[in-house]
Amino acid sequence: MDPGEYAATAMFTSNDPLANEVQVELSLTITNMLVDANAESEILCSGEETIITSDVYGIEGSFTYEWSSNPAGFTSADADVAVMPDVDTWYFVSVTDTSGANSMDSVYIMVYDLPVVNIGADTTFCPDVVWTLNAGNSGSSYLWSNGEETQSITVDTAGYGYGVQEYSVEVTSQNGCVSSDEITLEFVDCTGINELENTVDVKVYPNPSNGIFNLKINADKSSLVEIMVVSTNGRVVYKKSDVNLNGESNINIDLSTFAKGAYQLLIRNDKGMINKKLILK
Repeated sequence: MDPGEYAATAMFTSNDPLANEVQVELSLTITNMLVDANAESEILCSGEETIITSDVYGIEGSFTYEWSSNPAGFTSADADVAVMPDVDTWYFVSVTDTSGANSMDSVYIMVYDLPVVNIGADTTFCPDVVWTLNAGNSGSSYLWSNGEETQSITVDTAGYGYGVQEYSVEVTSQNGCVSSDEITLEFVDCTGINELENTVDVKVYPNPSNGIFNLKINADKSSLVEIMVVSTNGRVVYKKSDVNLNGESNINIDLSTFAKGAYQLLIRNDKGMINKKLILK
């Protein structure tokens, strides 16, 4: 079709009995100019950048460029421009030559979320604790700093002894997006120095529980402690600091909103640490 102005008619049909066929008159402008919008990568992970480009075919000369987007918020007057969308986005470009001839095109960028990886907060344990680190994101691929490639790993003092153990994990989602996390665990020798365990008696009931755990604590002398409940993937689900234990104390811990399974109760201060296993059923 040669360049020029053309009239056309479009017919639209529907199941509306009052207007099952609608005729719309159109005015078409045909030019030799063709714009092709592209992206270096049309699929991104959150936080990644790509270059969108606009190439003009059919004519030569100087051009002006006008980019916009949906969702709105992006504009540019460059032919090629770097973008970092937060969500799936359409980018539209309108190109005009010196005679006023205009052509448009668009490119769609899909954005995948990064996997959320949290293997827990840095924690100190006595050597009798066996801890599970869980990277979550089922169906992803995993690479731990110790070479394991499973979703979760179990850590303790076996083969390490006392001291600091550092672990990290890299998680690649099914969409190819990568996140990582790291944790530092310190295993300390509580034998002979765990004064807290020798002066404080802790009873938990009921255990297993449907959600409410009652702590009956008897302290031979005044002790200022921190009480924590930690999930098997290292997430702190309950924390109360500067708890003064003196004589008999009763503390209720509500875990009813959390997932069923095993949790670790930690009562600790600079004199030692008490560990109790909690079962939420």
